[in-house]
Amino acid sequence: MDLGVCTPAALRCSTVALTHAHADHVAGLWTYLSVRRLYGMAAPTLVVPKGMEEGIEAVIDDLGRLQTRPYDRQVVPVEVGGEVPVGRGLWLRSFPVVHRSPGTGWLVLRRTRRLREAFRDLPGAEIARLRAAGEEETLLETVEVPLVAVTGDTSAEVDLSRDPATLRARVLLIETTFWGDDQERGLQAAALGQHLHCSQLPEVLRGVEARALVIYHLSQVHTAEEVRRRLPQVLPPEWLDRTHLIEPLPEDRI
Repeated sequence: MDLGVCTPAALRCSTVALTHAHADHVAGLWTYLSVRRLYGMAAPTLVVPKGMEEGIEAVIDDLGRLQTRPYDRQVVPVEVGGEVPVGRGLWLRSFPVVHRSPGTGWLVLRRTRRLREAFRDLPGAEIARLRAAGEEETLLETVEVPLVAVTGDTSAEVDLSRDPATLRARVLLIETTFWGDDQERGLQAAALGQHLHCSQLPEVLRGVEARALVIYHLSQVHTAEEVRRRLPQVLPPEWLDRTHLIEPLPEDRI
């Protein structure tokens, strides 16, 4: 999910989903493409919000021309609410967010097939007979398990309930950029850039069932210590034990 920086772990991923095209979410893409090519790795798949595909293709083509060698890749645009398979029973589904740059949130789903409850006490031989008779659709149901939801950048206008599966994701990564009370770090700054302010979290999280909440995209003007001090002031107590921060590295702060 996103490539603001290309890490060794990211290089091993053959599929990258981009939430939107702001530089802090895509700047590592050029390293990713170049190093994977250098190592002879397979051409990657880039899953992008519908409408972003032409721009990302053009930038990759321009980079290839600068390097006198084109980059192989597959760019897959997805409409809001659309899905794309990513292998091993996993799917990516787009869900709507609200940000200055057109973009999307991504939900990772696992789909499996299992016996319907009405048939679970049947002997194995009878189940095999029904399958052989072409009754598999009667016997089996598809089970959808929402695993991870990632908002990308969004304002407090986001409504996670528009895709109920997002509310049920086991892990929710949610941007929360601003944690201050002054003009440059407070609600006004959040509204200007269509980001989230920490005081808006309780409303945005209404109905969310996640086992783990991961807060990320902290503004560089905040320290992790400042954010941790503020967390108990903005989150209900039941969220505190399952909340985690992705902290900026010390050298990334300004």
